[in-house]
Amino acid sequence: MNLYRRIKRLLLIEKEFTAALGEYGILDINLQSDDYVKIIDTTLLNGYRHEAKDKYDPVFLNNTDQIKAEIGTSFGISFYFLVNNSHREVDIEVTLRILHPEMKNSLTRMSATSQTDTFIYTTPYYQYMHVTFEHEYELVKGQWTFQVWKTSELVIEKIFEII
Repeated sequence: MNLYRRIKRLLLIEKEFTAALGEYGILDINLQSDDYVKIIDTTLLNGYRHEAKDKYDPVFLNNTDQIKAEIGTSFGISFYFLVNNSHREVDIEVTLRILHPEMKNSLTRMSATSQTDTFIYTTPYYQYMHVTFEHEYELVKGQWTFQVWKTSELVIEKIFEII
């Protein structure tokens, strides 16, 4: 998409929007598959992040908010926005935030109680926000809160209990 069209779509954002939580719970995700690429990101606790190579629709295996703290478990939410109840494409700046008990990575000597990412989301398509437990230090039990923010407004929140 060219820059002019992207700016034009950003300027079309009306104040009347609807944000909705879709499915949530345990997901079927294999981060080692060819569908994902590992990107170095030294600002993160583990030093990298995974990104899907293409648009993807992960499968929710179980809609639950009780998640077992086990390596390989993936869990999260799906959500979408509509602007003026229209299914037309509009770009919205969205901030995703995950709040969780403190994690400490002894290799990077970093600790964190939250993860945040801001990006441009295109309505009306589903977006996915998820975590996959890959390391022992990530297996912290307690409340994990997934939040979706539009500007300074919290529009979606889902709480998981890690057991």
